[in-house]
Order: sequence, then C-alpha cells, then structure tokens
Amino acid sequence: MAKIKRDPESTQLYFQCPGCGHLHAINDSQTDLRGEKRPVWEFNGDFDKPTIRASVLNWSYRKNPDSGKYDIEIDRCHSFITDGMIQYLDDCQHKLAGQTIELPEID
Repeated sequence: MAKIKRDPESTQLYFQCPGCGHLHAINDSQTDLRGEKRPVWEFNGDFDKPTIRASVLNWSYRKNPDSGKYDIEIDRCHSFITDGMIQYLDDCQHKLAGQTIELPEID
C-alpha cells in the first residue's frame, strides 16, 4: 500500500507523519499552483517507496488570543524522506527527533 498520496483536487502530495501524528503536504512539479509562488519538492514518483528532496519543514501554530491569528509556534517537524523511510532531523520538536523510521501506509 502507498506511503504517500496525491490529492485529486489540489494535486498536492500528502504523507502521514508519525512524529506529529497528522498529515504533511508538499508541492511537486505536478501540483497545480495556479500562478502562486510556493516551494516545490522533487518526488521520485514511487508512492510505495517515496523519495522527496529537499527536506520537509513543517510548522504547527496555535491561535494567538491577542491577534486572533495562528502565529504562535507550537511544533516544528523537519525531515528527509528516502526510499519510504523518514529521517527526522535533530531540530524536530517531538519524540522522534534524530530517528529514522519507515513511513506508515496512508489510505
């Protein structure tokens, strides 16, 4: 079963992050950016053993009661994905920082 999937509407790629416990999304050359300037990652096209370059840096935020905006950083997840394995870098702010594990399958 696949470890990464493409959203049919946004065409973004998604994978389940065991460190954060939720999905992370990236754009590749097939993502419809509709003229928007966003980062684009290289994807090897293998949904069962994906390799993504460059690293994936994901930030989670909570709502600031003063501004009403989601601008208070609560979590950082930074990783490389190679041949279906996710390597968490040391600057992650979760329990899997510094570890390499297999990406879970995704529905």
